[in-house]
Amino acid sequence: MRVGEFILGYFYPEFVSILNIDRQVAGISSAGVTWWDPDEPPIAATNFNGTAWTRIDISDAVPPASAAGILLTVKPTGGSLPPVKCAVRSSEDELLIDSFQSQINPYLLRLKDSETSIEAMLVEEDRLVELLARGYLEFR
Repeated sequence: MRVGEFILGYFYPEFVSILNIDRQVAGISSAGVTWWDPDEPPIAATNFNGTAWTRIDISDAVPPASAAGILLTVKPTGGSLPPVKCAVRSSEDELLIDSFQSQINPYLLRLKDSETSIEAMLVEEDRLVELLARGYLEFR
């Protein structure tokens, strides 16, 4: 805890710069995550097996006016093993999601204001998967 306080107290501008944090976001402390019901999360895509970039509508999963990110899980429809890797991107961010890890800890994909779609594609596999929205990040 003391190291973190030292960095923030004396090296805040360098810390923000090195981590490539948006300056508008860096000073905000009122961020919150809204979680969806874990038993019934919104499904962004079902029976997805695209091996090329495919646009996916997320407007039912995040409120477009205030969402700064979406928490995603990739779930293979035929069982969790072996894991599947899925690349996802928004106009703000790009991630490679491991399906097994994402079921334990959803991945945060940053979004730009009013973004209502993302793109996704499977990597190295062509199994059917679901892309689930576990929640969203917003700044209040």
